[in-house]
Amino acid sequence: MKGLNIIYYFESSQNQNDEFLPAKYKILYAFDTNGMLDIHDTFNSLDDLKSFALELVQSKDCDEVRLISVQDYNVGVEGAKDKNSFRQIFSNFGEVVVDPSKTKKKSIFGNLF
Repeated sequence: MKGLNIIYYFESSQNQNDEFLPAKYKILYAFDTNGMLDIHDTFNSLDDLKSFALELVQSKDCDEVRLISVQDYNVGVEGAKDKNSFRQIFSNFGEVVVDPSKTKKKSIFGNLF
C-alpha cells in the first residue's frame, strides 16, 4: 500500500503589531517511500487540510494520506521503544485520509445493481 505522510503544525491566532493573524495549519514535512516531497502549504482549518489530503489521494498514485500534528508525532517518537513502534506512529497517533471511492468493496449485489 502506497501512502503519503504529512506532518503539520497548528499555529494559533495571534495579535502582532495591532494586526490579527488567524490560526492556521502549516505542512512542515511531506514524504512517501521515495523521500521528501516539496509540499509546504498553509490552511485555515483542519478540514481544509483534510480536503487537500483527499485531493492528493485522488490525484496521486497512492492509497492514503496519513496526517499527524508535530505534537502528536513527538509524543509517538518519545514513546517508541523499537523500529516497529516507531513505524506505527502515524497509525496510532495520526489520521488516515482515504478516497471513499477506492475503499468501497463490491459485493455480488453491488455488481448486479
